[in-house]
Amino acid sequence: MKALQRTRSGRIAVLMIALSAGVAGTAFAQVETFTFEHFVPSTNIGLGAGARALGMGGAFIAIADDATAASWNPAGLAALYRPQVTFVFDAATNLDGVWSPITQNIPGGAFTQSDVHALAHGRDFNFTAFAYPFNLGSLPVVVQLSYQRVFSFTLNQELDRPVLGTQIKAGRTIHFQREWGGRFSGGFDRWMIGLAFRPRETILAGFTINRWGHGFTGWDQEFETLHEFSDTGATTSISKMFMDTEDIRFQGWNFHAGLIVEPRHGFRIGMVVKSGFTGTYKKRETIRREFLQDGKTPEVETEVEDLQAHLAWPWTVGVGIGVYPMEAVRLSLDATWTNWSNATLKSRNEPGAVLAYPSQLPVEEAHQGDGYQFRAGVEWVIQAGSVLVPLRIGGILERLPERDAHNDLRWQRGVTLGVGIAVNPLNIDLAYVHIFQDFPFVTQQRFDLDRVYLTQDTLALSVIWQF
Repeated sequence: MKALQRTRSGRIAVLMIALSAGVAGTAFAQVETFTFEHFVPSTNIGLGAGARALGMGGAFIAIADDATAASWNPAGLAALYRPQVTFVFDAATNLDGVWSPITQNIPGGAFTQSDVHALAHGRDFNFTAFAYPFNLGSLPVVVQLSYQRVFSFTLNQELDRPVLGTQIKAGRTIHFQREWGGRFSGGFDRWMIGLAFRPRETILAGFTINRWGHGFTGWDQEFETLHEFSDTGATTSISKMFMDTEDIRFQGWNFHAGLIVEPRHGFRIGMVVKSGFTGTYKKRETIRREFLQDGKTPEVETEVEDLQAHLAWPWTVGVGIGVYPMEAVRLSLDATWTNWSNATLKSRNEPGAVLAYPSQLPVEEAHQGDGYQFRAGVEWVIQAGSVLVPLRIGGILERLPERDAHNDLRWQRGVTLGVGIAVNPLNIDLAYVHIFQDFPFVTQQRFDLDRVYLTQDTLALSVIWQF
């Protein structure tokens, strides 16, 4: 369900870091490729797939009963009585980030900057699975093979318009204009093999073994033009270009284990554990800088960095309840915890050196918290002859692991809508997800503070065929 996530990746975070890394007259903005920000929004819900679940706000731990269950709670696979093939697409993902204008005094002068409006958009193939139920003696068993792009980085990013500003200090006036854009492709993928069984009619259990892999490639580029005027009448024009090209690879193994019990008819309780692991992380980064002053010969700098690191992935634990007040109505509520506080990216060449934090605070002040997410959803199925039309609505509340400029953990909220049509043996579902948050933000230079408004809108499409 990268539908909510992409993070990450994280995509808005890439924009945030790049656009807010510096102010006019300072060094080039340099983006640290991996921070856990890249998986915000939706650090937890980003680990599930399927338009049906997303339409219900991702509240699927207790009621999972199709082939996408492997990504939410593998115990739900045991609810299948017929083989299934599933495909999930992110039909469209649009991200929107707005930084408020800045006007403030600085030591010896003043600084102003126009508002910043950053956009990102992309689409990707998200999930596919084949599930096959059979009986092992008297024990119902389901096996499944699946692929999921857990975090997608396939997107285009750009500014809606150039950023304009002025800095006045020590008898100098600097007018600047900044533009930025980037193109990325790939993501962090997961291949799963799952097994589920139903020892009793009211008990479902299952697990998956997961191989994580792949990575992403891409580039981002920033242009900055400065015009400086001094009290003596002298003028200086400077053009800067910064381009960062990256190739990242990631591998690791983990497991999911889940349980669903139905203590009484129409009431379910679900539990799931997604194990943490330490994976290998490799990055090759090429940085090119160009500096041109008053039409002179450009100064060009190029550097290449090869990094090998260990990425400690966090554990996730979730619980959920599902209630069926009527045959055509389902209510669901989930809560999940992810221990991002123990997640780190550490150099293999420098043991103990932490390379990335989710916060924009300096390393010595950074402290990432755990992530908590609460999801709720409703499904109402309308029947017209042999055609079923489910309608869905959901909500999301999440405490993110990273902190804002006041060192407070951030929160985000979301609403979801879904609709489907089922005509045996075909099910088609569509979901719309809207995620939003706002928070105070401080640049790396820590002398200008503004407010950031982030939104993410996603359409997800699922197709399920039952044999």
